[in-house]
Amino acid sequence: METKRVCTYGNKLGKALVSIFFVSHLFSLSAQDYPDKVLVDSLSEKAECFIGVSVDSVLVYANRAIFIAGENRDWESVSDNYYIIQKAFYQNSEMDSARKYIWKSRSFLNGLDDEKKKVRLIHSLGLINYKTGELDSALFYYQKEFEMEKGLGNEERQASALGNIGMVFYRQSKYQKAVDNYFHCLKIFQKIGDDQKVMLTYNNIGNVYRYWEDYPKALAYYRKAMEMTGAESNKRFEGFMNNNLAIIFRKQLQFDSAIVYYKEAKGIYEEVNYQKGIASALTGLAITYNKLGELGQSRKTYLEAIAIQKKVNDRIGLASNYGNLGILLLDEEKPLKAITYLEKSDSLAREIGYREVQKNNFESFRDAYQMLGNFEKALDYELKFVALKDSIYNIEKLKEIENIQEKYQAEQKQHSIDVLNEQARVKDVKLSRKNIFIGALVVIVLLTLVITWLINRNYKAHANRRRIILENKLLRSQMNPHFMFNSLNAIQTYILRKNPLEGASYLSKFADLMRSILYNSREEFILLEKEIAMIDNYLELQQIRFKGLFTYSLQVDHAINVKGVMIPPMLAQPFIENAIEHGFKNIDYTGRLEISFAIHDDSILIKVTDNGIGVVASMEENKERKKPHKSLATVISKERLDLFNKRMKKSLFSLMINQLKDEKEKIKGTEVKLTIPFKR
Repeated sequence: METKRVCTYGNKLGKALVSIFFVSHLFSLSAQDYPDKVLVDSLSEKAECFIGVSVDSVLVYANRAIFIAGENRDWESVSDNYYIIQKAFYQNSEMDSARKYIWKSRSFLNGLDDEKKKVRLIHSLGLINYKTGELDSALFYYQKEFEMEKGLGNEERQASALGNIGMVFYRQSKYQKAVDNYFHCLKIFQKIGDDQKVMLTYNNIGNVYRYWEDYPKALAYYRKAMEMTGAESNKRFEGFMNNNLAIIFRKQLQFDSAIVYYKEAKGIYEEVNYQKGIASALTGLAITYNKLGELGQSRKTYLEAIAIQKKVNDRIGLASNYGNLGILLLDEEKPLKAITYLEKSDSLAREIGYREVQKNNFESFRDAYQMLGNFEKALDYELKFVALKDSIYNIEKLKEIENIQEKYQAEQKQHSIDVLNEQARVKDVKLSRKNIFIGALVVIVLLTLVITWLINRNYKAHANRRRIILENKLLRSQMNPHFMFNSLNAIQTYILRKNPLEGASYLSKFADLMRSILYNSREEFILLEKEIAMIDNYLELQQIRFKGLFTYSLQVDHAINVKGVMIPPMLAQPFIENAIEHGFKNIDYTGRLEISFAIHDDSILIKVTDNGIGVVASMEENKERKKPHKSLATVISKERLDLFNKRMKKSLFSLMINQLKDEKEKIKGTEVKLTIPFKR
């Protein structure tokens, strides 16, 4: 009880002194020596001893030191003790209190010329904001720390700041920036011979490559880190390494090995009482159990991890695990419950700027609404998913989606208003004819009903036509980012794993293709010449990407005037893409792709023929995957053809997919026939 009274007394005195000292210290110099300086230093040392043990004890000793130092105008010691208090709250995961005492400590340094202590406080603000998931603020303070350490000439601290900047970019899914900063700090640590920091940086670089799904490079850097571990390595780092190796094994579908390493990591974290690490290992175990189909065990493990993350205020971990629970509930075919957790995850991810989780949530929302039969919302989230994944066109595509949705809603509202106005007009007509003789009234009412029926039919037909046009635009806007993402992903892999100069050439060709797609996608019909040029450019890019995998030919009937015939854009591209991505997958011979354009009655007949593994084999291979691929582009193409036929009220657009066989009934490829009416 007596200790509590002293602590309370110290707190009250400390708060009372802050307002007095804040003004007076600006006009005074910090005392260098005074009778009680030894006592102040002793109290500060005792306060530091209780960090991580007892926050109350830290407050007792630090506040007594603050009081004595304040009486002697020793503002540096006042600042130091407020810094000690913030460290205690930080260790106790009380981030709001830690932040408050950082600002108090900083206010007493403003009149002093001590850049080292000022940069120390900036570093602490970076740590606090990173822990609370405020990544933009954390990045600001870490970058400021780097500039200040540069001015002080401290290479070790510069490298540490660069490492922290890399960590923020990694959390923001900005992997190239993360790698750049990690390699920068790695050079400095190697130069000054700090093997412990070199080891940690190797581990961080491995993490980035793991998220980039370049597992050989990830393992290479993890092994470099493991080679440098020794007796002096701390247990927490051993936990990190086991956790990372478990992730690699899980990604490579070696689930038994993954479970062994996750449990090893969890045991190490428990030994050193590292709660955030325990939650991380539990999360990995939950994901692995889900992959093995042990859904009950997976759900239980996720909830254990979430309970710990709530306790330590790990908002980044919570955002991920709420999303993971949503995915698990989808596997259990519980879409409504899944949406509840996905909304929690999405709210946190938006708040902290965790784009990777946002992207995964959009994909899960799409699957949930598909299960519920709400295809409009499913399409909305598919568009958001593709747009966010395609970082180059992200902002433009999201705006486009919002504009299309707003237009659709406005049209629906206008239609409702028109119907209500018409109904009101009919009522007015009825009321105005009340006193006219019965025969005339009957005639007028009948005429009014007939007119109303005709007008309503006209409105419905017009609204239906506008809806079909809008759906067609939605499908085309979805097709373009879907294709763009596949190509960008190929370029990223090419640049990372092959010759960067060839990658630059690849990127230049891709830019030309994107320019033509962006222009053509605005039009409902384009010249056949442009469509053929776009397909030719696309095939050249794919040949660069898959060297020696296939050859192709483009044939155009001489009777076709390619500069005078117009067709809808990008109808053939998805089937060409399927032939390359799926038809030629795992073949041990050179693929052959033939695309032809010919006149057929009043239509253009497009044939896409390949000598790949065939439709049935491709479907069987797809079924064997853990998460089967859904050919969204093919589905969209079929829906586009159906919408064109609905608009024209004729089956003018048609699609046939045939499996080719030789005389021995052996599969020898696939043939796709597209019949498309053209405009002149």
